[in-house]
Amino acid sequence: MKGHPQFPILVGLRIASVLVLMALLLHPVLKWEKQAQVSLFWNVYLDNSVSMKYHQSISVPSLSNGVEMVEDAIRSKTEHTSFHHFSRSVEDVPNLSVSAEGSATDLGAVMEDILSSQDELAAAIVITDGQLTQGKHPSSIQKSSIPIHIIAVGDSVPLVDVAVKSLDAPTVAIKGEDIKAQVVVQATGLVDKPFNVSLYHNSILLGSKRVRIRGGGAEREVSFQFRPKQIGKQKYEIKVSSASEEINIENNRQLFEINILKDRYPVALVTGSPNYHTALMKKFTKSYPRIRVDHFVQRSDDVFYPSLDQFWKNSYDLIIFENFPANELPTSLQRVMGKKIVNNQASLAWVFGPHINKNSAESLFPFFYVEGVSNQLQESPYSWYFSDEFNAESYLNTETDLQTEFPPLTSPDFYLLPKKSGSEVIAMLDTESAFPLILRTEVNGLRSLVFAAPDMYKLHYSLNETEQRFFLEKFWHGMYNWLLRSGSQNELYFRLNKDSYQQGEEIQIAGTQKGIENKTEARAFISVMKNGIKLNSAELHYNLSRSLWEGNIWASSPGSYSYEIGVEHGNNTSYHRGEFTVNESQIELNRVFVNRDMLKNLAIESGGKYIPWASRADVSDLVMNQSKNVTSKASVKFSQNPWLILMLVFILCIEWSFRRFSGLP
Repeated sequence: MKGHPQFPILVGLRIASVLVLMALLLHPVLKWEKQAQVSLFWNVYLDNSVSMKYHQSISVPSLSNGVEMVEDAIRSKTEHTSFHHFSRSVEDVPNLSVSAEGSATDLGAVMEDILSSQDELAAAIVITDGQLTQGKHPSSIQKSSIPIHIIAVGDSVPLVDVAVKSLDAPTVAIKGEDIKAQVVVQATGLVDKPFNVSLYHNSILLGSKRVRIRGGGAEREVSFQFRPKQIGKQKYEIKVSSASEEINIENNRQLFEINILKDRYPVALVTGSPNYHTALMKKFTKSYPRIRVDHFVQRSDDVFYPSLDQFWKNSYDLIIFENFPANELPTSLQRVMGKKIVNNQASLAWVFGPHINKNSAESLFPFFYVEGVSNQLQESPYSWYFSDEFNAESYLNTETDLQTEFPPLTSPDFYLLPKKSGSEVIAMLDTESAFPLILRTEVNGLRSLVFAAPDMYKLHYSLNETEQRFFLEKFWHGMYNWLLRSGSQNELYFRLNKDSYQQGEEIQIAGTQKGIENKTEARAFISVMKNGIKLNSAELHYNLSRSLWEGNIWASSPGSYSYEIGVEHGNNTSYHRGEFTVNESQIELNRVFVNRDMLKNLAIESGGKYIPWASRADVSDLVMNQSKNVTSKASVKFSQNPWLILMLVFILCIEWSFRRFSGLP
């Protein structure tokens, strides 16, 4: 076999297979270094916020020309450039151009953008005044491994501005109780003088305090305590005296409203003849907050207990007629009753009872702007349902499923029909003509409500053993909210920290709602609309320590906005609605000066150069590397190389072929 002419080839193949097998079994690793030249980019960032065009010594044309000169100098020294604008965020642009319309300055976003691509960069150039109005401070972010050159724009002396930064006051208060309003006043620029902070109510001065603020962004909190004397929505205004050379006096004042409620609502309950409704209506009325009830019961045609003398003498916010009148009222009594309603500006409620008929009811038709149509069918009781137009959940403040079939109710010998366009049908009988069951009306500011079912009490007693046992009481409380304009059960006590903001300013929301025991299980949110289009929404979080929902959003572009705050609890959602305005950004204008120390530190710590705007031509002296040599290490693990296995199989196949065709064993 040794003398066979193919023997040396077979030996060589066997040695090769053994070497490959050893490479697989011994796990040898081959390592070496390689070098390559990598092209590098220069990132250029231009601050495009509002403050850039308000520096006194730099006009907008001058700024635009200077930026164009810097861009030309950079392009002439390197082809590998990437240009960006930044304000709230960083945007890629084909070339630098000054619009200065951004609502904030976020240098932190610039630093993070540089860090994310620093392996591909030779250096970065940032053109800015360095005033941080949003985001992280650059010093809190990881240091860059490449030089950051700063071209600093602006004056060293800040402009002067004094502003009402925030206002904290209740949205609802009780007449005669003390109210506390806390105002935060902020001053920027070189200010060292006292200011008058004044509180007005309908142009009447309620109080004034003199405070000294030293500027430089310093803040002072001023508190006012006052006692409202009128009910309803009352307008108040905070004013701060202006400083000389102040750049913006629009933010020196702040308007706000407080809904002042009565400490007690006098209510008259007039019962024609006691029945199943009487005890219920008295109970529901007394359980409503801050109501004082005078109950008058008719004993005969002309006799009431107590006497009606007290009724005519006292003033009432709400008069409830319950199963009244059993007989037609004299014209003289109708006339006197009408005068009292108008003089008291009283709201009215009418609860039908078993003694109401069409003839007796006609005496009160004019007060409720209704008329009666005789019921010819007499197929009582009827099923009934809430109308689609009536937002029952918001008035009932209940998790009751309003699609549930309630007990059917009886109609008297007539149906009601509204006579005024201001009437709203709340619930209807399930008849062919869908006659109103519950009707409310508002005419010339006077509100009225009719519940036209003599057996309304079924809604209480039939549901008494169910989860809906409080339905009727919650219904009447919801109607009292509307009749008394109190909103004490469903109104949300929310407020924005003010009603006028600057573009880019934080809007703070805080508030609560009564009637929810476990508020942590409720969901609160705010939605912002402009021209009916939803633009933004945010969740509000419940602060256990303050017992308030709190949250924030950011004021966007200038304009008028509406907002809606909702609190969702179970199947019930209540809403608070309001408006606010956003003005052209003054946050940036409050800081129109170059933040020299911060920008110098940023440049020095990164190995870059600090260039004042007056020396912007020095950008041509920067050494702009366009590439760098990169040394990298490479290695090969033979045991993990599939080609070795294939090579071993290939060698063994060749050896087998030689043996077969050469006649060797």
